Amino acid sequence: MKMKIHIRHAPHALLVGLVLLLISVAGVLASGNIDQTQRWAWGINVGWISFELGDDGGVTVYSDHLEGYAWGENVGWIRLGSCTGGSPCSHANDGAGTYGVNNDGVGNLTGYAWGINVGWIDFNPTGGGVTIDPVTGDFAGYAWGENVGWINFQNDSPAYKVNTTWRGNLASAYQNDIDAIITTRRPGPAASSGLTIANISFLNDPGDGIIFGHNASIFATVTSDLPGGVDKRWARVWQLDVCDEESDGGQVLLTFDISDAGGQGAFSTTGTYFLLKRATGSNDTFAIVTVGSASVSGDQLTFAVDVGELGSEFTLGATADSPTVVTLQNRTTQAGWSVPGAVLLSLFALMAIVLMAMRRRI
Repeated sequence: MKMKIHIRHAPHALLVGLVLLLISVAGVLASGNIDQTQRWAWGINVGWISFELGDDGGVTVYSDHLEGYAWGENVGWIRLGSCTGGSPCSHANDGAGTYGVNNDGVGNLTGYAWGINVGWIDFNPTGGGVTIDPVTGDFAGYAWGENVGWINFQNDSPAYKVNTTWRGNLASAYQNDIDAIITTRRPGPAASSGLTIANISFLNDPGDGIIFGHNASIFATVTSDLPGGVDKRWARVWQLDVCDEESDGGQVLLTFDISDAGGQGAFSTTGTYFLLKRATGSNDTFAIVTVGSASVSGDQLTFAVDVGELGSEFTLGATADSPTVVTLQNRTTQAGWSVPGAVLLSLFALMAIVLMAMRRRI
């Protein structure tokens, strides 16, 4: 409500400037990341509103805000915010030049849009609220405008919704089999092709969550980009986009199912396993992650990790097969204790002399 009071009492010059800005919209529109088909919201008092406009622009979803313009035949242009340069940016919503819709990183939207014919539209009103599912890209819920009432972003019958290609901060190479854990909407556990994530004490605030996917590599083992003490790793790598709203810590359970790689034989029957991490988008060597605890149950390898260690690229590493090492060590030991043949012959000769002497005495 504080935001509304500030805007309504903003100087007349600011509101005039805002109107002029909306009039000049056609010259600054840019294409967004809304689906060309799934792009419609509906309000009984405003009709259909399109969030994707082809060559005429549309709305872009970022991990911290929304920007761009939607269009309704009955109401004209609706601007999603004052940001224009992409991420990072957020809308303060404390004046006519700082309004806009914010994204908390996992798809919970807050803040205000503006239309000259509809006024202010609240994306997080009491009794409503708009969210984006980072796994599917689907908008859901209701926004509210005092001049126009409720605007619905998804409906079953008749079927319509707004959909975006936004998937958190996951790079395009890692947008395979995406899943997420979000405090208010997806409590978990969540899984992505051999990696399951569950919460211990991390999901404390409404904006806390993890969005993750993998690079689609097959479950082969490779020997590249390894830290010391690790002999091989999975080729498949997962990227984790973590949002810890209040940075109050906690832990997350990461469970790798190596049956997806052909069972423990793909790595080792009794070898040592490591959780490996490297910076997102890099080709640097992986580093071994310090974990709170680790356990093995059949093909399930579970690591308890502080949330501060997350974010970035992860995979599973292992030592070489232990039975082979043991065998090599035994062979080395036997060779080390081998006795020259000449010495053995001398010993046998000495033993024969002693036996002959003992028989003569008898």
